[in-house]
Amino acid sequence: MLRTGIFFARKITNSNYTVNRILSTLIRSNEMKKTITIFLAGAMLLLATSAMAIPYGFTQLASSASSSSVASQLSVDVTGSGSNTLFKFTNTGSLASVIAAIYFDYGTPSPITYVGMTDSGLNVEFEVGATPPNLPGWETISFISGWKTDANSPAPTYGINNTADSAEWLSIEFSGLSLSQIIADLNDNTLRIGLHVQSQADGKSAEYVSGAAPVPEPGTMMLLGAGLLSLAVFGKRRMK
Repeated sequence: MLRTGIFFARKITNSNYTVNRILSTLIRSNEMKKTITIFLAGAMLLLATSAMAIPYGFTQLASSASSSSVASQLSVDVTGSGSNTLFKFTNTGSLASVIAAIYFDYGTPSPITYVGMTDSGLNVEFEVGATPPNLPGWETISFISGWKTDANSPAPTYGINNTADSAEWLSIEFSGLSLSQIIADLNDNTLRIGLHVQSQADGKSAEYVSGAAPVPEPGTMMLLGAGLLSLAVFGKRRMK
């Protein structure tokens, strides 16, 4: 009888040990799933941020010589990687115009450093520095240009001419700040970008300044949505 009791006691002890091992394995498995979920969600958000292309529009200054406006076809796409940010300028549309000079107003001293420029070719040629050194009409909006560039002479030939498919473009790269900081500064006008546009339909020039609200591209929104959804699901499970 005593032996039988000892036998069953050992069985129960072994069973408890087995159950504990199973529970421990399940807990570790769930923790691993949670870790993987967090990692994947974070990776999606990081990918979305690095792949983000945020377009900004421009508004024509009232002091411009030209009474016509091509603001609807002027755009700068802002992308970033690490502490480097790329500004890609295009002039997409049927309205005659050419971006002849680009000005950056980012305070003194500027928190970003010029890295380099690339262009589409097709007679798009720019050099660092501009004439005039400040955006025409700057005094009406207190625009103080730091870094600037203009098209090689003659601008109507070597600037960014209007095209139907964004065939002509200029990209300018800077370093020193994260993309999120650049976007925040564009949104509150700490950073402003000015354009001098020539050869509009009436033969006159006009000035434009950044400030239009950004609209993330669909691909970026999908990546951000997927990442945020994963984090939300994980948070809900933890609350349970």
